[in-house]
Amino acid sequence: MNTNNKNKIKTRLFVNTNFLEENSFITIDGSAFHHLNVLRIKLLDYISVFNAYGEFLAQITSINKKEATIKVLHLIKSAKSKKFNLHLAYAPLKKDANDYALEKATEVGVNEITQIITKNTVNKPIDVDKITQKVILATQQCERLDIPQVNLSINLEKFLETHKNKLIFWLYERGSDSTLSQYLLENKTQEFKDVIFLIGPEGGFAESEINLLNSLNFVKQVHLNTNILRAETACVASLINFQVISCNF
Repeated sequence: MNTNNKNKIKTRLFVNTNFLEENSFITIDGSAFHHLNVLRIKLLDYISVFNAYGEFLAQITSINKKEATIKVLHLIKSAKSKKFNLHLAYAPLKKDANDYALEKATEVGVNEITQIITKNTVNKPIDVDKITQKVILATQQCERLDIPQVNLSINLEKFLETHKNKLIFWLYERGSDSTLSQYLLENKTQEFKDVIFLIGPEGGFAESEINLLNSLNFVKQVHLNTNILRAETACVASLINFQVISCNF
């Protein structure tokens, strides 16, 4: 990146388009324009814009009360190939806990997010669009390029049926003998390219759900700590644990 321009960049902005290349012009409106407005972005200010393929330096060429136009100047960095697909599946949390889990999970590299409905689920699933906006903001702040995919909420049984060809780490603090770290270290020869971390509701899974999970050979019961972790802590800790063992941190 040109250091002269770097000092002038006011913000990073996700642009939901595949058409992002040097000397192109793009209109910014909706929530993205609102973000620029909050930051008091002005005509001729520099920002960076990105999608899953790369990040570019851009300049505001026109702005009014509803939208702005930017000119894409040059490439700052290209996307790297993804090593893993890390999927976080968790029972809906209260707002503050959910916001924390989404922000931190995005920062540490989650690729896919699904809210799981269980028999003991108390909190209502959060709207997919609202979750998407949360992870977009977190992505803009932490300088990653790809936005985590947010799936529609789904009940536990249907989720397990849909993902029976994946490896699911079920974070169960009260019943597992092995920690997630131990399992990963003892099975280093296994390729963990597409894994799911399953976090239950605050009251735990119902007995029938526990029996179901224990009956499935693609579900591995593990724990993280001798202490009982809050659900939002377990969401983030499981991802960090995997990234550290995989030498991605």
